[in-house]
Amino acid sequence: MKHYSAERKEAELRKLAPPMNLTAPEVAEAEGISTATLYNWRKQARERGQVLPSRGSTPEG
Repeated sequence: MKHYSAERKEAELRKLAPPMNLTAPEVAEAEGISTATLYNWRKQARERGQVLPSRGSTPEG
């Protein structure tokens, strides 16, 4: 299993949040990370109290 630094994880999670609002599959494809990994990182961040959008959500939604 690959190990990613905390800085890398945070950088990728920021892409899921405004203003970028990319989807996990978009970030995964662009960065060479599996979507499951990104979903796990998002879940862990939420458990720490970080606010991140759900799949496909937009500010208008």
